[in-house]
Amino acid sequence: MSSERERMQQAINRALKAANRAYKGNRFAKVAEIYYRIAFMLNDLGDEAAAQNFSMSAKKFKEKNQIINQINLAMKIADEAYSKGDFAAVAENYFNISSLSELIGDATTAERFRSESEKFAKTAQIQPHISKTDISMSQLAPNIQSQIPSTVEIKSAKVGPRPALNLGDAMLALGLVCPHCGAEIGPDLEVCPNCNKTV
Repeated sequence: MSSERERMQQAINRALKAANRAYKGNRFAKVAEIYYRIAFMLNDLGDEAAAQNFSMSAKKFKEKNQIINQINLAMKIADEAYSKGDFAAVAENYFNISSLSELIGDATTAERFRSESEKFAKTAQIQPHISKTDISMSQLAPNIQSQIPSTVEIKSAKVGPRPALNLGDAMLALGLVCPHCGAEIGPDLEVCPNCNKTV
């Protein structure tokens, strides 16, 4: 009987190591699956309290995996919307990403995407008016010039949104990526902390 218990304990230890590897690789569905198996083994050993703890942890990892899948889907939809110039949809999906990130305890990501959502929402409010007109920048200068971010270079006299190829272009245009080294930076930084160059 004790040899059976020892084998079960060894199996649990191996499963814990596998769960740790899965956790480090952000494979939360695998962690949940392993934790459920450990809960069953602990229950067979008669340790119901530990089995309950592993079962609850497995449930949390399963929920976290589902939330991460929703975040990934929202990112994909936001990328597609951005490539089509639909900034309202980008703002909505970024807000969803922010809310979902809060659910998994990632406050930094939540705040970053909330800020980006607000920026795209403002852009979406300006865009329909500008895109329907065919007037020069000099005609719009008194009203629009103050709303154009100082980091964006104006290369054409025509005003109108040009769909970007991907999310990286948007991050660069919004001043959230260093144009020199590509590191993510805050919108209020003037010097990149990674390469120490002026943004």
